[in-house]
Amino acid sequence: MFSIILSILAIVISIITLVVNLKSLKQSKRQNQNAVESLQSDAMMNITQAHKTLFLDLLKDEALIKIICPDNNVDEYRKSMIGTLLINHCNTIFTYASKALIEEDDWNGLQNDISDFFTWPVVKKRWPQIRRFYSLEFQTFVDDLTVKGRIDNRKRGGVE
Repeated sequence: MFSIILSILAIVISIITLVVNLKSLKQSKRQNQNAVESLQSDAMMNITQAHKTLFLDLLKDEALIKIICPDNNVDEYRKSMIGTLLINHCNTIFTYASKALIEEDDWNGLQNDISDFFTWPVVKKRWPQIRRFYSLEFQTFVDDLTVKGRIDNRKRGGVE
């Protein structure tokens, strides 16, 4: 009889240990996912920064831009580079917001900035040329944003 009680107790302890281990595993998985998302965000920021530096360096270097510029139309090429740079910046902001790394109020303000960017001629002209290189989610976001326009934060309980 005593051995049966010990066996049952051992089973109960094993079950409790299993549950605790499963919870610990689940928490570790969540922490790993957060770490991965953080690394992805850092990588995105580093790539965007490197892209920006490269584009700005190219824009400043007359000899180099003439070498890479098609048809020697340097002014148009510069405009397309600036448009791409701004679109990349918007995409980075969108990516951070998609991963909930931006506060909601900040995100609303940033959407207004993005909406404004997409009314600028250099971005308006460049977007149709390069939109296919961005995620479908970002393309949809831009399409929706350009239709609805700026967000009135006062309607969200802000100061009138």
